[in-house]
Amino acid sequence: MNKPNTPRWSLKLLRFLLRDNYLEEIEGDLEEIYEENLENHSVKKARSTYNREVIKLIRPSLIKRLSGNQQRATSAMFLYNLKFSFRSLKKSALYTTINLLGLSVAIACCIHLVGFVQEESTYDTFFEDAKQMHRLILTRQYPDRTSTSRYVPHSLAEGMSESLPEIESFTTFTGPFRESLISYTNREQEVQRFHENVVAADGNFIPFFALKTLLGDPESALSAPNSMVLTRAAAMKYFGELDIIGQTIKMFRDEFTITAVLEDLPENTHLSFQFLMSINTIGRFNAPNFIRPDVACYFKLVPDTRPNQLEEKFNALVDGFAATAPRNNAITWEDYKSAGNGFDYFLVPITKLYLHPENLGGMKAGGNERSNRIMMIVAALIFILACVNFINLNTARTSARIKEISTRKILGSMRSQLIAQVLTETFLISLASIVFACLIVVFTQNAFNELSGKDLSLQLNLSTIGYALSFASLLTLLTGIYPAVLLSRIQPIQALRNSVSGKKGAAFVHNGLVVFQFSIAVVLIISMFVMKDQMNFLWSKDLGYEKEQLMVVTGDFHMDPDFVNSFMGELAAVPGIEAVAGTLSMPGLGIFFDEEYKLPQAENLISTNVMKVGDNFSEVMGLNLKTGRFFAEDQWDSLSVILNETAVSALNLGENPVGQKIMQVDADGHPHNFNIIGVVEDFNFDHLYEDVSPLVIKSNEVLFSRSSKVAIRLNGEVNLREVISKVEAHWDELRPT
Repeated sequence: MNKPNTPRWSLKLLRFLLRDNYLEEIEGDLEEIYEENLENHSVKKARSTYNREVIKLIRPSLIKRLSGNQQRATSAMFLYNLKFSFRSLKKSALYTTINLLGLSVAIACCIHLVGFVQEESTYDTFFEDAKQMHRLILTRQYPDRTSTSRYVPHSLAEGMSESLPEIESFTTFTGPFRESLISYTNREQEVQRFHENVVAADGNFIPFFALKTLLGDPESALSAPNSMVLTRAAAMKYFGELDIIGQTIKMFRDEFTITAVLEDLPENTHLSFQFLMSINTIGRFNAPNFIRPDVACYFKLVPDTRPNQLEEKFNALVDGFAATAPRNNAITWEDYKSAGNGFDYFLVPITKLYLHPENLGGMKAGGNERSNRIMMIVAALIFILACVNFINLNTARTSARIKEISTRKILGSMRSQLIAQVLTETFLISLASIVFACLIVVFTQNAFNELSGKDLSLQLNLSTIGYALSFASLLTLLTGIYPAVLLSRIQPIQALRNSVSGKKGAAFVHNGLVVFQFSIAVVLIISMFVMKDQMNFLWSKDLGYEKEQLMVVTGDFHMDPDFVNSFMGELAAVPGIEAVAGTLSMPGLGIFFDEEYKLPQAENLISTNVMKVGDNFSEVMGLNLKTGRFFAEDQWDSLSVILNETAVSALNLGENPVGQKIMQVDADGHPHNFNIIGVVEDFNFDHLYEDVSPLVIKSNEVLFSRSSKVAIRLNGEVNLREVISKVEAHWDELRPT
């Protein structure tokens, strides 16, 4: 059987480029390698190896050198092509302008979209050991559903780290505690007050993420209770200087000592904080807890550890911890699991948190990997559309250049010279388009940043220039090859006929490109209308409550019911305010609880979301009460609940749920009976991606009337600025430092 020949095109390239005195020896060596690979590998493998070796040999020391005459001729030809191209493009000013504008706008759009996606994909990649960092995530199993939680019991981190040698280090944090009131006395003995989000982290936090420390000891900064760490931005904003180590600030009516100042984090991280407090300050984090999720937990794995193999060890380890955890002897861990409950833990790389569909980072709004893919597809379609448009315009211009091409052929121009001429023109337009596209990006960057919520900018450096030249060359090949070949085929006789050879193949390609171009345009136009309809749907969707004329005040008063009641009493008397209610839960702002309920005689538990709200919440939100009553100031409703329609159906309460009782089983297995006093129509208390789920509304009296937010209903004729100023005045008057 005859052996397959060496790849023909690679051999031709080799003979064309390499010097004659090296060619014979190199060609013989490659032949031997090719035959050896044929004996040991497949034909495909042998050919790919041969091609790869040929490419490696294309280097300056082996390539043929042009003679002095050849170099001068080549330089002269290049300058001639350049000069002639400028004249040709200037002569066809309309054609040049259309092509230039089309390509420039398309490339500018692509730069914006690709820049956005590229920035999204760099989140958390800057950490030194990012490849080893993973976040521990909990999948909570209920009898009727599963849910994913970013938080895990705080004792698991240390327990797993001590039991699993694959874990190199760990850290935990909780929060942020939003709008916490912070105060300090400056050098002029003036009390300064401000609200900030505060994160509580353990002593491993700063070393774990290798955060740059400007002042203080990163190893011990968060070890002691009542320690506080600030970022550079926070220190300069509130103190006006960085040298603030040892100063004290007041928060939660406790004093905290500033122990370190950190460099600000870049924008492309899911971490977001300006104030870090020691988690040891909070007493409950010093007690064992293997059941209740309350912290974010990060592991740094030993190099070359496979996360999926480590995850296989989690379940047995967690069962051991949970089985020995105190549960007030209400129900054993085995009985709890046999009822359909469970805790499954898995690891997510830190670089995947931001773009995860469930935003597992959680400290700031997450990205959307699906949206990024769509943006890249749109960018590709826009670019292809511009290229096809460029090719079509060049092809349509062929008839106008018949005399020019024919004359040049009669005068002795070779086909390769004509192709080089057309490609030079295409390169000039491509390069000019990239320059104009960059200018468009610079002038539209602020508008795009405002639309996307990013802080992107176009960096001009040697690397950018290199990319631009490479892209211009690629664009030249994509858009110039077909028109160049088509023009070089023109025969001088066509100048007399004043027509281009009507080959079916050329007509087919041209018509196909036109159809393809219009197809992409139609797809993009339809997509635009679909997106417009989606936005209109979001803006006009009836959420089930009155979202207009609604104001929410948040602060650090969730543990201070007396202040909230006094504050709401003052607000109720402000002109323009119709109703006021304190609440722990707010549609669009959280906080919702997961609890399990059932009828007293039923066996299966139903998982529900729970809101804990104050009196008058229904009036403030404009909820539609179907039957029964809402919580009232003259009623003690700590053991009363209100259900939405979906919860009534899920619990099989029938047509008359008011007056019936439902039983809650808490995490320790304790039963608690609640009386149903009302039913509200379903409303969207969460995002619109899913149907409305079962909801139980409890009075915040079950938590001693605590509130983390104050909801305010305004009338339609109110002067918003005046109301806000009066709300702020009452806050400053009543809120203690």
